[in-house]
Amino acid sequence: VTDTIAGWGIWWGWVISSGIIGFAMGLIQKRVGFSVKHGTYNNRDISFFAIAGLIGIVIVIIFAGAFDIIVMGEPF
Repeated sequence: VTDTIAGWGIWWGWVISSGIIGFAMGLIQKRVGFSVKHGTYNNRDISFFAIAGLIGIVIVIIFAGAFDIIVMGEPF
């Protein structure tokens, strides 16, 4: 929404990157003992959430930069 309102156009690399990080953080829902509805979680769930988030961030940084350079034609 911000890209469209600002008038610069949509930067698809960053839009896709937002989806990737959302997916990585959302993987916590697949943990058996984790439940937002019931408020149940343990230390392993917290560790999983943190590690999945860090891995997602690293993937997104690499992807967004590469996408901007390769597809959008930004200078390296």
